[in-house]
Amino acid sequence: MKFARFAATVSLASIGLLLAGCGGGGVSSTPTPTPAGGGGTPTPTPTGSPTPTPAAVNEDLIAPLASESFRNYAHRASASYARDGSGISGQSEGRQGATFSFDASNNSYTISVGGRSQTFRSSDAVSTGYHHESGSAVDDLTLTPTGASGSAPLTYKYVGGAFWQHQSVGSSKIDASFDSLVYGVASKSVPLTGSAAYAIDVLGAINTDWDNIPESFTGSGGLTVDFGKDSVSADAQFIILRADGSRLSNADFDGTISLDGALASDGLSFTGGVEVRSYGIYTGTADGGFFGPDGAEVGASYSAKSSEGDVLSGVLLGAKDASLQVVPLAQLTEKTDFISAIGGGAAHLKVLSYDPATKKYTIPDFAAEPTGELVLGTSQRSASQPDSRFIEYTVTQNGHDAKVLFYRLGSDNSQVQLTYASFARVEIAPAEGSDEKPYFREILFGSRTPTELIPRSGSASYSGVLYGNGSDNVHQYRATGTASFTANFGDYHVDATLHPILTDISDGSTLDFGVHSGSGIVHLDQGTFMGTFDGDGATALVGYFYGPGAEEIGASFALRKYDSTTLDGALYVDGVAVGKKN
Repeated sequence: MKFARFAATVSLASIGLLLAGCGGGGVSSTPTPTPAGGGGTPTPTPTGSPTPTPAAVNEDLIAPLASESFRNYAHRASASYARDGSGISGQSEGRQGATFSFDASNNSYTISVGGRSQTFRSSDAVSTGYHHESGSAVDDLTLTPTGASGSAPLTYKYVGGAFWQHQSVGSSKIDASFDSLVYGVASKSVPLTGSAAYAIDVLGAINTDWDNIPESFTGSGGLTVDFGKDSVSADAQFIILRADGSRLSNADFDGTISLDGALASDGLSFTGGVEVRSYGIYTGTADGGFFGPDGAEVGASYSAKSSEGDVLSGVLLGAKDASLQVVPLAQLTEKTDFISAIGGGAAHLKVLSYDPATKKYTIPDFAAEPTGELVLGTSQRSASQPDSRFIEYTVTQNGHDAKVLFYRLGSDNSQVQLTYASFARVEIAPAEGSDEKPYFREILFGSRTPTELIPRSGSASYSGVLYGNGSDNVHQYRATGTASFTANFGDYHVDATLHPILTDISDGSTLDFGVHSGSGIVHLDQGTFMGTFDGDGATALVGYFYGPGAEEIGASFALRKYDSTTLDGALYVDGVAVGKKN
């Protein structure tokens, strides 16, 4: 998550308030959120109707608007609040059928959800949206701002969020509901194949065990859609704010949201499950769709309930973001510098460059020390390719014969069919007549998962292979073997199991190095995980996720084993491991 983008949403904190404050010993009827862009009446931001989709009238949501009932997706959270602040009861949540329309003749909005309807007129406008009172009923409507996508926080051209807070005020309690809608100009078509990535904002209202009144949450993250596989996934982090805009905690973030869904048959909408981890674990449902030309924007509403009975409701709004698009290695069109790791745990380095225009790889001199920098193109590609797992390049430089093996991608590889992660094995022979030892190095690279798209909940297991090299005081080895990983995204934890088999380069004899278990902590701000292995001395595990939604994994490792009964001393094994989600 980009902190600047995340922090920018704080000015809209009140947009998620279910009840904006306490007064007279109970929950007040202060109106809901404050849209971005300062005070004043928000620009008209219509909403939609459930099913069927109404005929679109407006080309976008930027005022002035024509009268229209908009396509929408709605979810509700409701509860009863004791006026003396003693507790909450009757909490419920779920998807709702809704209509949301704008009438240009009198500049009014009418919203109908769950058998209840309310019209908000110009006379109801307040600095935070619309506020209407009738007897014991208090209603508030707040809309997210509209404009050029990304021109201001929470601002979108084709999709908007609407929040309807209804309160029925009694002598001892307040019955309240909070309806979260997304609405807008529904897409008429989306791609049938390929994928897209969206930068998203999330906001809404949440009840927690922390307080007996609702708070708002606001945050950001990313959403990916695979049109070919009919799948949608989204992940975001958020902070929680009280009615006065103050933070609920001083943590970097207060919770995470994860959504996993499936596209409808026409690809224009989706449904799925949502999990929110904050002060409790909330599970529920989400419904959404695509808005604008060719799915330029996305929106979804959701609601969830915790095992303790607390509820929440909110929206997700987003626009396509090319910086979040994860390109398969075989489809790169621009020169790419890969920031990754080399075997042994050295990480966060520019380990490799590839230029698809010239079809040339460049390996920096630190990764190919005896030869200096290596540039490998079609003229260095070997005419014969003896190993079906690798593509071989050879070159003679600085008096050394070098061979570089790139792990094959996709179905061409009989071991692991990778799309986004790969590695190279560098083998450099000693200069003729010298007493040098052969030089070996493994280089991990690939199309990494943007931090916004790394899952925030759930777990995934990966199966794969390892390659590396080893040495002790006497022997040099090449290492191959199996690798497996389990990532627990909710706990920011990765477990790794490696089983290297060593082959002595002098006589071909093999040595089983045993099974080594390691673990690491996921650092979401860097998109990496780092840890150690069991064993003797210094060990290292440094890894990355690759592909949208962390579909693949790769890691650099360093293993050590000491045997005091021989003259060989400590045995070192360094290398890389790659795997694909099971």
